[in-house]
Amino acid sequence: MALQFGSRTLAHVAVIGSGQIGPDIALHFAKVLAPAGGRVTVIDVKAEALAAGKARCGKKIAKGVETGAWKQPEADGMLAALTFTDDYTRLAGAGLVVEA
Repeated sequence: MALQFGSRTLAHVAVIGSGQIGPDIALHFAKVLAPAGGRVTVIDVKAEALAAGKARCGKKIAKGVETGAWKQPEADGMLAALTFTDDYTRLAGAGLVVEA
């Protein structure tokens, strides 16, 4: 599944960099794409950065449930849409790549 933006279809976004801003960018795209079955891949060469970015996204999603910004099924969809990896072949098929 994907989102339609005019004549463009977007089902997969890749974010290169899991440092200061990359996970936040990825979370934004996950909020938008997850309800349509889209996915977001965060890529970094440092395992520590990937783990920290994944944890930060998880905390922000949990806080959103706690504050009522979204319900648990929406949060579960966002978490499922996010992938954190060091495998650059996972860029394949991305309709948009953001370097963070």
